[in-house]
Amino acid sequence: YANAVPLEQEVLARFTQTFGEDHPDTLTAKNNLAYALLRAGRAAEAERLQRDVLARKRADNGQSIDATDCENLATTLIQQGKFAEAVSFARRAVEIHAQREGEISGNTAVALRGLASTEEWAGAVADAERNFRSALAIGQKLQSQQKIAIYEWKIPLADYLVGAKRCAEAMPLLDSAAAELAGSTRADPIWLPEAQLLRGACAGGAGGAASQVAAARKTLRALPGIEVDMDPTARKLFSESSR
Repeated sequence: YANAVPLEQEVLARFTQTFGEDHPDTLTAKNNLAYALLRAGRAAEAERLQRDVLARKRADNGQSIDATDCENLATTLIQQGKFAEAVSFARRAVEIHAQREGEISGNTAVALRGLASTEEWAGAVADAERNFRSALAIGQKLQSQQKIAIYEWKIPLADYLVGAKRCAEAMPLLDSAAAELAGSTRADPIWLPEAQLLRGACAGGAGGAASQVAAARKTLRALPGIEVDMDPTARKLFSESSR
């Protein structure tokens, strides 16, 4: 990501020179630069760019605030410990998706999962659990209609439950998520090792869990900037192992 930053800066400079500050392509380039900056450990710079994108999207310019813009800024704010403001942007993302696509949609469920994770970081645990479960319920309803995998909602809820010392509730979710992942060739590489970390935390090293956890940590270390995208409990487990 650090090597990507100067390239993204050059792209942004060219779009700005050609199309101006407010052009959609310029704003996309600015978002891309912010993504690289955040994962290169430069969250304050990423935040400044993301706020500028939000400020420049205007109805009279044929643009509107995108839910992804709010989700991205929420992620950046979490990295800086600005949890209360992160929650407000994550909630706004849910509202945008629900208004445009309805309550029962994949994007709404993803945004709701993001809100729940943000609430967990903020210490609003009751709100977090409610929204994790609501997001999973939407995923399950979509699964019955579209035959989609729902490990992306099971693992974050399990992450919350492991953090709350409720492994008896978390393990069935992790087991079923692992079964789904075993048959997937398109899953983001973060999901399986994150699930393995959580299973290991519950198993306490029993039944070969220690070697599984070690393998999961090795896999995660090979993914640059991965901590930004990890769920709270798994991130803590991973960070503790890195010290």
